[in-house]
Amino acid sequence: MSDDEQYVEIWGDRVSLRDLVVALAVCAAATVAAVLVGRALGQDEFFWGLGGAVVGFGGAVALVRPKRDVQIVADDAPAEPGQPGRDPVA
Repeated sequence: MSDDEQYVEIWGDRVSLRDLVVALAVCAAATVAAVLVGRALGQDEFFWGLGGAVVGFGGAVALVRPKRDVQIVADDAPAEPGQPGRDPVA
């Protein structure tokens, strides 16, 4: 991840502006292409569009890699009564 990459905040999370645009473009292109195919075949365009959106989502997932490095750390501390977020052990 480069330091000069621009991020925007969406729903409380920071995302790469470049990756966001790539993902939206892939999804939009696949959806439009599927709707046009459905129209050319004389079938229901709505379901073709939904299928295109699913295919576009799969393409976006394949193209855009996550930037986070998540590490799960075990918490071996005993639970104390009254501490929020922990169930006391009986």
